[in-house]
Amino acid sequence: MLLGQLGATIIKVEDTERGDYSRQTTQNVFKLLNRGKKSVAINLKNDAGREVFYKLIKNSDVVLEGFRPGIAERLGVDYATLTKINPRIVYCSISGYGQSGEYREQAGHDLNYVAMSGLLSPELSESNPGVLPVPLADTGGALVALVGILAKLLDGSGGYIDVSLAEASLFFNLSNFARLLEDGKIIQDQVRARSKLRLNGFNPSYNIYKCSNGYITIAASEARFWKKTCEALGRPDLEDKQSDGLAAENLRKLFSGMTTEMAADILLRYDVPVFPVRSLDEVLLDKTLSQRGFDLEDGSTSPFLIDNLRPASNGPVPNHGEHTKEILIELGTQMIR
Repeated sequence: MLLGQLGATIIKVEDTERGDYSRQTTQNVFKLLNRGKKSVAINLKNDAGREVFYKLIKNSDVVLEGFRPGIAERLGVDYATLTKINPRIVYCSISGYGQSGEYREQAGHDLNYVAMSGLLSPELSESNPGVLPVPLADTGGALVALVGILAKLLDGSGGYIDVSLAEASLFFNLSNFARLLEDGKIIQDQVRARSKLRLNGFNPSYNIYKCSNGYITIAASEARFWKKTCEALGRPDLEDKQSDGLAAENLRKLFSGMTTEMAADILLRYDVPVFPVRSLDEVLLDKTLSQRGFDLEDGSTSPFLIDNLRPASNGPVPNHGEHTKEILIELGTQMIR
């Protein structure tokens, strides 16, 4: 999606039967991610279908595949095969646990990958592990793939990129692992216990607090911001208790008697890093987003602006195999039954 918004022509290769299963299972997600792409339906299990695919490769820059390890090779569309046809091809494989290792053939989904990465560890939360509200591994893995693809395109020599969704999740957890290390060694139990206090929501300066009508986040990690927080709330006695769980309890009592609007107003006057926890509806109603060109309806969902514009999809969502005939004609190949 992002490569398409950046100007690339994206050809989605689907099977000749049902096509991408998400057309039926998660239609709205499919529409969001596939605007502006072209769909070609070919059968990679027979020679005629593979020949069409090979012709596509001759004039393509990137191949992105999401099979389990080994399947692309069995179909004859693996990197070793395609690089003989186009030596400058950039080939990116996205899989659950990577192309090597003991988990490589193991089935999985986003929840499994974030579990593997430690993101659901009880020590990172006050409560039992819960299902994350976003597909962090899937989205993070896609961004990792994008960075790798752009790097190889800049290099200009082609190459192979192996993206593990579990390792992408691990990347988001690096700061937590860093806190459990000291001089290259796992820290001692008593130090780890204090570290848990900082990680699991008892940290008063970096926390989520419940107000009378919702929740508010405070991220006053630096001492100067914590001091401003204490000043704003009229609790200078808490300034030397930035890592004290009892201070968090004091703040919980304070915020329970405020609305999120009231709390945010007080803290913003002192330049404290604060923001209310918003619902999805509230996010979409944010005029700042629309003013900056973010629009779900027309596919303007890129996380960046280029030349002060947010790239948008360059067309509608394709029907299954809609562009097969068009592209076969461009390749000089007749329709395959």
